[in-house]
Amino acid sequence: MGLFRKLATLPRRAKLYILWLTDVFAITLALYIAICLTQQRVLSIDELSVYEPLILLNMIVKTLVFYAVGLHRSVLKYISPDLLWKGVGLSSIAFGFLLALVPYLDYSFILWINDLVWTFLLVLGVRSLAQFLVYSEAIHNPRRPLIIYGAGTAGSQLAKVLSSGREFRIVAFVDDNPQIQSHLVGGIMVYNPVLLPKLINDHGVETLLLAMPSVPRQEQASILDSLSTLPVTVKTVPTLEEIISGKTGINALLPVSIKDLLNRDEVLPDESLLAADIAGKAVLVTGAGGSIGSELCRQIALQSPQHLILYELNEFALYKIDLELSETFPDLACTACLGSVTDSVRLEAVLKQHRVNTIYHAAAYKHVPLVEYNAGAAVVNNVLGTQTVAEVALKQNIGTFVLISTDKAVRPTNVMGATKRVAELILQAIATHRNTTRFSIVRFGNVLGSTGSVVPRFSEQIRSGKAVTVTHPDVTRYFMSIPEAARLVIQAGAMGLQGEVFLLDMGKPVKIYDLAKQMIHLSGLTPNVDVAIEITGLRPGEKLYEELLIDRTKAAPTQHPKIFMAQDGDVDPSHLYLYLDLLLKAATQNDTVAIKKYLKVIVPEYQPKDNAVLLASEQIKQESNWVV
Repeated sequence: MGLFRKLATLPRRAKLYILWLTDVFAITLALYIAICLTQQRVLSIDELSVYEPLILLNMIVKTLVFYAVGLHRSVLKYISPDLLWKGVGLSSIAFGFLLALVPYLDYSFILWINDLVWTFLLVLGVRSLAQFLVYSEAIHNPRRPLIIYGAGTAGSQLAKVLSSGREFRIVAFVDDNPQIQSHLVGGIMVYNPVLLPKLINDHGVETLLLAMPSVPRQEQASILDSLSTLPVTVKTVPTLEEIISGKTGINALLPVSIKDLLNRDEVLPDESLLAADIAGKAVLVTGAGGSIGSELCRQIALQSPQHLILYELNEFALYKIDLELSETFPDLACTACLGSVTDSVRLEAVLKQHRVNTIYHAAAYKHVPLVEYNAGAAVVNNVLGTQTVAEVALKQNIGTFVLISTDKAVRPTNVMGATKRVAELILQAIATHRNTTRFSIVRFGNVLGSTGSVVPRFSEQIRSGKAVTVTHPDVTRYFMSIPEAARLVIQAGAMGLQGEVFLLDMGKPVKIYDLAKQMIHLSGLTPNVDVAIEITGLRPGEKLYEELLIDRTKAAPTQHPKIFMAQDGDVDPSHLYLYLDLLLKAATQNDTVAIKKYLKVIVPEYQPKDNAVLLASEQIKQESNWVV
């Protein structure tokens, strides 16, 4: 079959010449058969000489009509019987009409009918045979067997699309609905899911497609959990949004999204809150090149701001998001500004120049182990940076200021969480005074797909065949998607008044060890057989579990049913600023012990592992009668 495979790769012009020659042969053979049928005998070559003018005229007329109707421009792989019938019918009518004007010996209506039928059959037959020989995957490369979970509208439509492709062969549907089990959908049998192990074994299936896009996330998670022990790779159907946006095609099979494992549906936004602080306003995002900052910029661009200002220290990160926004939103007024959040002069100049109305402060160092070993830099960026941006915003009478914080700020055990809690206290201290600026704080858990997130790390480890590393078998985390996080920030800004903390209902926390096992299973592999799970131990400053509030009883509902608000702790501004100065001085000297000591004084819930730090901070609090 190598010759036919080579034909498929020929230039289109060469394939058109070959197709034209086969049509000439089919047209000639059809007329010969028609003459023989009319004469009721097989004519010899010598006897055909009398028909040579008729054969030549037939060939010329029909090939010209074929070309005129587009038969030679159609793609061989996608034969259209309607177009073929149109070409053959019109060419036969044209040929018959011509002979009616110039009668020819022995040409009759019976001969015309026989010629019409055989021309259609032979032209269609030649094309069908060529299509089979050139394109049939059954000959060149047998298609892989596939089972579709879900025989509803999405599953049946997808089966049609995939069946016409070269990669997969649908061997079965499985569905939980007993009313359609043991019935055919599109010629494919629907089975009970309990038969999956047998179906997989009988057909040698390696891939299972989950085609249930309308099923609630919780139910999808339950189904995925039941599939996790099967020796197959589980893939899912792209969403309508992904297809419309051009990110993928209808026939693309996607790896199971980690969002499918989170046991909850994505929280939808309140559109009125999204637009409140953005539409028609000048908006600035610090840390605009980071994972959260860049998604914020995308969400802001959708709300028709008057002007979007990207403020970022990393040149390449700023270049990337600026380029992306210019291509995705060509009409967006957008300015990219290089600068540090600790540079008050630069910040003030940018705010003045662009007359900024709203600030989303996303710039921060957030990777727990790195921050633990670089405490001084973290204090400067996370604490001094927040203080600088907030004070400049206050000075410039900015309307709305939103700080992006973390669940690690609640009873922190690491420097990163403690610095973010100090940043929260700074905003709450400023908010105790009557200001023209509305300050608010947003806390959320781990963000799926953000830089350093556990999920992309697991995916990479599985893909490269390395052991999946989990710090502790009992560690749990809250998760949310990057768009959810960005929309929460925007909506919180619209509802904030005086330093409130906003948080999202993120369902139940996810056990990371179980998450690792599911991701390995759904890649068609077996945990601790094909891919090892290695327990590495908690990293410096890492907790077994995270919280969103110090006191859950203080959480109050907002106008969004999934967003809650709280005043988490009180602060004495005079005491805060006294020890804030000492903290910043220790940071400039990169004195890690002193940094942790003053963090503990400012944030009493902070629990560093260093006993010397705990003793020193206790002594300071006793001497100063510190009250929080």
